[in-house]
Amino acid sequence: MFKVGHVIRVKMPFKDGTESQSPRPYLIIRVSTDTVDVLNISSISGKEHKLLFPTNIAIQQYNPPLGSPSFVKLDSMQTVKISDLRSWGVMPYGNGLPLNHNDTNRILSMLINIKR
Repeated sequence: MFKVGHVIRVKMPFKDGTESQSPRPYLIIRVSTDTVDVLNISSISGKEHKLLFPTNIAIQQYNPPLGSPSFVKLDSMQTVKISDLRSWGVMPYGNGLPLNHNDTNRILSMLINIKR
């Protein structure tokens, strides 16, 4: 069910522990037996200035699965239990289509470079 490059929609706490007001999109970047690592995705509209931050990366080919120009927040990575995702009502995003392979690889590469 969970695959790297897929986008899920779920209402879960943000990395800082604050509650999300509504379900949000997250990019799956790693899957293990019991957990997934995800990055928060946000629409660019009205937040263009946030693309100046080095940890915010624009998704070049956002559609599918996203319906509007968006970016990922590399510093928002969370490891989440799959059981928690299910209890929070996780749903596939964009008919379950994955993010463009080139975008996924670019994001994963940039994430590795930030960790160094």
